[in-house]
Amino acid sequence: MKRVLVRGRACALRLVLPIVLLAASAVLWGVGWQSARDEDRALDDEIARHFGAPFRFLPIEGAEAWAFTPDGGSVVAVSAGGDLSLHDIEGGADPLALATPGPVAALAAGRSWIAAAPRGSGALLLFDPAGGEPREFDPGIGRITALAFAYGGSVLAAGGESGWVALLDPATGEVEDRFAAGEGRVLDLAASGRLLAVLPSGGPARVYRDETRLETLEVWPGEGAAEEGAAEEGAAEEGATSIDLAAGSDWLAIAAHDRVVIHVLSKPTRLARVLSGFAFERAPVRFRPGSHELSTSGPGGRPVLWQLPGDTKP
Repeated sequence: MKRVLVRGRACALRLVLPIVLLAASAVLWGVGWQSARDEDRALDDEIARHFGAPFRFLPIEGAEAWAFTPDGGSVVAVSAGGDLSLHDIEGGADPLALATPGPVAALAAGRSWIAAAPRGSGALLLFDPAGGEPREFDPGIGRITALAFAYGGSVLAAGGESGWVALLDPATGEVEDRFAAGEGRVLDLAASGRLLAVLPSGGPARVYRDETRLETLEVWPGEGAAEEGAAEEGAAEEGATSIDLAAGSDWLAIAAHDRVVIHVLSKPTRLARVLSGFAFERAPVRFRPGSHELSTSGPGGRPVLWQLPGDTKP
């Protein structure tokens, strides 16, 4: 009888032990999963505290630079190693590898072409998203540091270390115009409608209307809170690294040090919003076309796409 009891207990132990181990594993997995969720929530809280707006990450982790396609549905990204790829923002399609031009200094996406400037070069490469070898041009402005498709994509603007901007026909590569943008090299270019914005290293951002550039607006990043509704006169430009114009509007975003300032060009003294927190100089600031979203660098340089609050929609 005792042997039967011992055997029964042994069998019960064999049955119970796996269940106990399985339960313990489930508890440990749950603790790890909860810890990961807590880390994600902490990161979400950190970004929300800085930005004060809903956000999401762009699906281009590890990108050194990026540019939205004109329809806003995709984003072209380049890695530190120079791999160029096209990503569906909503995640409906796998990333499309385009080319490997090597490290680039500037990137722009148009309706028919993707433009890239190899780092340290005066050459300009135009890629067809459908494939094929890139076309190469020389705008004649020295090393290229900034690119933007302007005037509905009919013009490709290229800025250089020389401080000059060249306007090219992307279909032929012919240079239609060149002009000096200001002191120092051209840090960034942006375009929307008939507006072309230029950010030189030695002065304020300059906004040109039409190719004739008869009217020029000089815009400083500005200081103070957005709620105050005005920029301090003569605010310092020091540290500004990137600009962008919102499609179909007169909104200009300028990234400088740890802040992004959004200006309303039709009201030069008004700031739409001031964002602060992360090191925005690490990557470009870009409005997403067809939406009320703006991309910046986030924690560790990871690209963040956040939505403008209702009172600051362009």
